[in-house]
Amino acid sequence: MRIKVFNNRTEASDFLAHLFLNEVKRNPRLKIGFATGKTYKEVYKKIVYLTKRKKIDLSKIKMYQIDEYFNTKEKYFTFNYLKKYLIKPLNLDKNQIHMIKESYNFYKEHHKDKIDNLDFIFLGIGEDSHIAFNEPGSYKNSKIRIIKLSSITRKDNFGNLNNSPKLAITIGIKEILDSKKIILIAFGKNKSKPILDSFSGKILKKYPASFLQKHKDFILILDKKAFSLLNQKY
Repeated sequence: MRIKVFNNRTEASDFLAHLFLNEVKRNPRLKIGFATGKTYKEVYKKIVYLTKRKKIDLSKIKMYQIDEYFNTKEKYFTFNYLKKYLIKPLNLDKNQIHMIKESYNFYKEHHKDKIDNLDFIFLGIGEDSHIAFNEPGSYKNSKIRIIKLSSITRKDNFGNLNNSPKLAITIGIKEILDSKKIILIAFGKNKSKPILDSFSGKILKKYPASFLQKHKDFILILDKKAFSLLNQKY
């Protein structure tokens, strides 16, 4: 596990965008899992900007959706976020995009998962230490499945529990750990506690992100506020 701490999210986003584009240059057929949420908006905007400015060819990459709300209104779908911030701005072809609902339907039909081993995955972390939508209690060998969202996750993502999605499809911890490179980013004081819980040395299923500690190519990207409590351990 490597930890990189930045003064602010703008510095971190610039670093991440350049890191991503360097990975694409090394492997134009990169298979990438993309997280969603406010943490990644600036990162993805920077990726789009640099891709266009440097005229990077993304026509051969494969985009993998890593989670999606289930049995709910379309307005809540995380795929809308990916379309807005990545798919449309980068002009990605539909054949490059792997939606998790399609993967899950294949999994149910054939009793095996369709999620390929990813080359690269972007992750965030929830205030209850979830990654993708692997909530506390998730096992290290868990795979793509439907999961019940915690009240903490629902409140964090929607501000209240009224009519917000209760279920989600998510790739599992095993599929995350099978990725060649993992990037997890966290910004702000509210993420300092889950960062401390997950990366202070203990690996526990009540802190799903803690399983990432032993991955051979895992980078934890933080701003100073998110690092504030963990910093006391170093």
